[in-house]
Amino acid sequence: MVDDKSEKKSSIVEGPDTEAGLVSSEVLVDKNGFILFPVPVQGDALDPLNWSSFQKHTILGIVMALYFMFTYITTTTVPAFPELQEQFDATLEQINWTVAIPALGLAIGPLIWSSPADIVGRRPIMIIGTIMAIAATIGAAEANDYSGYMAARFFQGLGCSPAASVGLAIINDMFFEYERGQKVGLWVLALDLGLLLGPLIGGFIDLVSSTWIQWLTAILLGVILVAEVAFMPETLYPRDLMLSKKTPGMVVSEKVSATQEEVRRTKSLPFVNVTPLPGMKHPKVWDTVIRFCKTFKFAVVPISIMVYCFGWYWWMLSVITLIPVAYASYSPQIQGLLFIGLIVGTLFSEIFCSGRLSDWLVAKLAARANSTKTPEMRIWLLYPAAVLTSVGLVLWGVSIENNYHWMVGQVAFALFGAGIQMGNTIVAAYVLDAYPMQSMSVIVFYAVLLNLSAFIDPFFIVPWVNSVGFTWTFAGHAMITASFCIPAFALLQKFGGGLRAWSGKLDWVNPEFDHEIVETIAERTALSASIDYIPTMSSRLQAELDVACAAVQHCAMLTKQLQRQTVSQDSQISKSDFSPVTVGDFASQALLTSAVHAVFSSDNFLAEESADDLRENAALLDKVWELTESAKPAFEANTPALSTPGSKDELLKFLDWGDGTATFLRGQQYAINCAMLIDGREEIGIIGCPNVVLDSSTVREDVIDELGLGLMIYAVRGEGTFVRPMQANGELAAATKIERHGDETSLDSLIWSDCSTYTSTILELHQKVAAKLNSPWPGVDLFSSLMKYTSWRSNLWDHAGGILVFEESGGKVTDLEGKPIDFTTGRKMASNYGLVCAPSSVHGQVLQLAQDVIKGHPPIPYSK
Repeated sequence: MVDDKSEKKSSIVEGPDTEAGLVSSEVLVDKNGFILFPVPVQGDALDPLNWSSFQKHTILGIVMALYFMFTYITTTTVPAFPELQEQFDATLEQINWTVAIPALGLAIGPLIWSSPADIVGRRPIMIIGTIMAIAATIGAAEANDYSGYMAARFFQGLGCSPAASVGLAIINDMFFEYERGQKVGLWVLALDLGLLLGPLIGGFIDLVSSTWIQWLTAILLGVILVAEVAFMPETLYPRDLMLSKKTPGMVVSEKVSATQEEVRRTKSLPFVNVTPLPGMKHPKVWDTVIRFCKTFKFAVVPISIMVYCFGWYWWMLSVITLIPVAYASYSPQIQGLLFIGLIVGTLFSEIFCSGRLSDWLVAKLAARANSTKTPEMRIWLLYPAAVLTSVGLVLWGVSIENNYHWMVGQVAFALFGAGIQMGNTIVAAYVLDAYPMQSMSVIVFYAVLLNLSAFIDPFFIVPWVNSVGFTWTFAGHAMITASFCIPAFALLQKFGGGLRAWSGKLDWVNPEFDHEIVETIAERTALSASIDYIPTMSSRLQAELDVACAAVQHCAMLTKQLQRQTVSQDSQISKSDFSPVTVGDFASQALLTSAVHAVFSSDNFLAEESADDLRENAALLDKVWELTESAKPAFEANTPALSTPGSKDELLKFLDWGDGTATFLRGQQYAINCAMLIDGREEIGIIGCPNVVLDSSTVREDVIDELGLGLMIYAVRGEGTFVRPMQANGELAAATKIERHGDETSLDSLIWSDCSTYTSTILELHQKVAAKLNSPWPGVDLFSSLMKYTSWRSNLWDHAGGILVFEESGGKVTDLEGKPIDFTTGRKMASNYGLVCAPSSVHGQVLQLAQDVIKGHPPIPYSK
């Protein structure tokens, strides 16, 4: 299994709410055929995802208005720089700092406001912030000295800062993932327009006085405050809790809610709410700062944001703060009008080249054959954006240095503004796509770094221009953007998926996706009263695990029956006769896929066998269908019933089920293997071993569970490895957690595990490594694949799942070069050559031995 990314339009069943993308009570996909995220709670009028388009966009407009003021307050005073210099008897450099100081408040604010917004809600924080901004603006209008003015400017930024992290959280509360590019684009548009319209408006208000620039700002903030109070309900919604209501059997602790119906949420909350919202697990007040620091570990977020902020975005402040110097001969009003070029470029970019285009591009790329939707698909738009920005910067610097006509500068501004808007939108959407369950944290990271860059720029831009002039200053800007940002994003596009897998999983989620689960009633899947529940798992992963385990167990019963029939009918059957194995393979894949697909209809499946083989062989299709039909009663007798294919056509969807062709034919060991991958990273691995004796100390081909159904081993990332006996009655037995046992293993205690008949490896090298370890060969503790040909690349389905089971029990797995296993390259593990699996404490030593042995071997041929 892989993440729910690629279910196509053929599976869509249209429903009543086509605008939101809801298609039915069972299958929830968007207009492009991809699974909806977030998942709406159908029938709940209090769910923001179900609100009318008009109400959603009204709230979006309010968020955009405050985000407009987020930067408007910073730049609207730029035309009044001469008056401010005179009023406070300050230098131009000191007045430039009055632009930097509110940016500092804007940078610090998200660290302060975000946790409270996840505790008491978005609405009160937005209102409190706006009130603070109004008070600070009045203070700036009445300031009598430079220090008082600077203090007021800082609190202006702090008060407007909720529009960044909290504002985007509100957008995520109301809109689906497939709308993200467009809505984030509008949000970014408000930011950039505030930055650009501020000087235009401020230039004309300055005709009255520089003080009235602040009074107008206070009036605008007052209008926004009224709109927030009157038209913006709470949008933080206990989604995980309410979705669990739709999954019978999920029980929550009393301190969350007695019943879901009693949870007050969104519009049912008090008009003034200052208490923690019910139905969610809330962060601590200081968690925002802790998570901000932790986010540095998750490489794609700091790389993308820091490259953009410090290689690209901060040039915007260079341009804005230098316009009064570049066009010193013009009045403040004309200087304000010169921002029109930037505004035109920004608007053009958003309408034609940014948010909506990126959504379209991702949908088209993901719809291609053998393609999976990934966040990196958005990065394609960053390359033209960087080129536009660079050309605009060079052209403007040259035009000022050489006193070209002001219209040349307008063209440069249009190019520059378009590039900045595209870049800002794509970077913000990219990090949200990468970590949607932690959107508040990643956008805090984005807001802090973005405004930190804006805070720093005014301190160095004036000395830079004074040193080398406009041409080389802005040519330098352009060279940094083109030569640094473009290659950096190209590398991120190529290796982003691998970096996310390498970085691991964030250990927190947004509060709307987190509530306190204490147990699962067996009736939820009614598999048995003894189903073990892992409390820290998301409800979706638990459900995936339950259904897949039940399906694996039923497939074990089917294949074991087939194996007995095969062996009894012809003890001389050979591996070259694939008929029994192939029939069982296809039947099990069809049954597993059908069972999981019925519950998780937008999961995509990768399997070994091709449906074309069945289309081309009617006799084989008949045999597979006959075996599948024979399994239906057991699958449908399960409580609740496990879905089975309803026709031969439905056999075209498959999930890999097993390995061990030759041993299967001889009645020996074989495995039913499946895994759930999200963004190429194993999250669940399940291995059914129908012939392994549970109490046997050593797994051997000749030690077979003749009477029983063997055992099932499964692992969940971060939760450990578990084992349970499989039962012919269809019920899942209680599982036992396997203690980690690879962290303190010594070399002299290793036991080798390998197959002496495995023809794809260089067995003599394996024996040499075993000899150096003084390890009996073969055994059951150590595995290595020293491949016979350098062109050999393993199949994903042969290893996904088993690797996670091994790692969660204390093992470590790399390829022969020591690289982590990369499942993001498709059907073949193209990034890895060979495998070395060993207890984590000695893996490095085993790997070194394997590498040393290979060095003394003649060159390995490339292929046959």
